Amino acid sequence: MALIDAHTLWPGICQRLKPCFNQYYAENPTRGTLIFIDTETSGFRDADIIELGAISVGPATSEAMDVELDYFCKLIYPGPMARISPWATKVHGITDKILVRHGQPPIDVFKSFLHWTGTKSPQYFVAHNARFDRGMLENDLRKHGIICILPKFLCTLTMAKALPLSSRKLGAVASHFDYSNQRAHRSLTDAEVCAYIFARMSLMGIKLIGP
Repeated sequence: MALIDAHTLWPGICQRLKPCFNQYYAENPTRGTLIFIDTETSGFRDADIIELGAISVGPATSEAMDVELDYFCKLIYPGPMARISPWATKVHGITDKILVRHGQPPIDVFKSFLHWTGTKSPQYFVAHNARFDRGMLENDLRKHGIICILPKFLCTLTMAKALPLSSRKLGAVASHFDYSNQRAHRSLTDAEVCAYIFARMSLMGIKLIGP
């Protein structure tokens, strides 16, 4: 479970997200591209992002009948001095050894991510608990000397306050819509779930809300 084969997962993600976003853009024809992001971290107080996943969803073009989807997903190796807390590994399954073997340098990942998002010209970034993910991303960008202005964030956690739920954790909101995440606490699949619940809540008429 520690390694995620994004290429293998992607066709299923597209299949699950296309119907709700085709409806979303049909009802919101002026809405631009949205990028749903999720971060997994080392878990310590001065935590590092160790996995960054994102899914872009854009309206259909004249050439494409369906919405346009793309993804970004990379493990990040912060360096030999970085460590992952045991409780964080218990949550997401990512270990130090995994990062040493498969992770990429932070500055390479962040520059690649910003280039990828730049090609999408997103109207919004969207995250579940956007305050956390935005803070982590901004902090790590500063840490590595990357200066940029990120798009405005929307927050599905805040939107979910309109639902009659005792818990508004990502899994609880997904369950409310009968949507399961078999790989919870991994950045790409959590971004998928965030995208799905965003579409469903928006189609219910819940307003777009920031963190």
